[in-house]
Amino acid sequence: WSASYGHSQSVVSNAYTNQINASTVLGYTNSVTPATFSAATLNALPGVLGTANNQGISKLDVVDATISTPNLFKLPAGDVGLGFGAQFQHQSEVISPGSTAFVNPVTQAVDGHRNVAALYYQADIPIVRGLTFGQSGRYDRYNDFGGVYSPRFALRYQPVRDLTMYASYNRGFRAPTLIELYQTAAVTYQTVNNQNVNEYFVGNRNLQPERTKNYNIGFQSSPTRTTDFGLDYYRIDVSNVIGQPDIVAMVNANPGQPMYKLGYTNLSYLHTDGLEATFKQMVPTKIRSEEHTFELQSHSFTSYAVFCLKKKNLLFFLFFL
Repeated sequence: WSASYGHSQSVVSNAYTNQINASTVLGYTNSVTPATFSAATLNALPGVLGTANNQGISKLDVVDATISTPNLFKLPAGDVGLGFGAQFQHQSEVISPGSTAFVNPVTQAVDGHRNVAALYYQADIPIVRGLTFGQSGRYDRYNDFGGVYSPRFALRYQPVRDLTMYASYNRGFRAPTLIELYQTAAVTYQTVNNQNVNEYFVGNRNLQPERTKNYNIGFQSSPTRTTDFGLDYYRIDVSNVIGQPDIVAMVNANPGQPMYKLGYTNLSYLHTDGLEATFKQMVPTKIRSEEHTFELQSHSFTSYAVFCLKKKNLLFFLFFL
């Protein structure tokens, strides 16, 4: 058995110098006419340039305990291994709001924290000689959106020492980040259709986790001590992908708005699959009385499909790498 406690903390402080003070500029331009405006006078005004500051602090505390045995009991094909574990996390993130006094405001603000409790297990069961079945699972309970169970099922078959075949299926998830959940303000702008567009980003406390399904099957062979090759097929399906609305579509649908609100939402589905072939050849050489090896390996083919569901229109994109 084992038990551990860990604490990590990250502090980032930013200072943005030579920022234009919006109120100072506005006070001057309101007091002059185009004929009396002077760039030199504006540049010399006290406080026309300033410094915007903000700070981000992330903390993570983790308590973890495990107990396991590789030989709980014996079957005709070998020993059964079993392990259990428990974990507790406290996560927090704070980003100061910065200042809105400048022409290019630094206003991202986040204040969020949560607790995560988890239980997990793993069992390795020999079925027949060379064939092992593995089953594991983890249940995570988040206090801000609920619980998720993530199981994994795996088979590993090694009929001879030089050949291993395997297959697995598992489900997983990605929890929304504290920024995606608890961001209270983030103002910026970008150019869309040759005009500056103000954007206002906010978190969404109703976000659900991204959920994944992973499939994998392949083999690895080592016909000699210096040669390895294998082939692996994988497929990953992700639902509830977290993202933001398309700003270009929003501007085209409602042009001329003073501010466009871009909140995080569960909006799409992602599919990835591919084949990966590996080949490794080690070639002993003698250089300065030392032995060296060279490797040639890894060639892959991957396809992606992205499904985005917006209102009643289904968009499909497929490309290959």
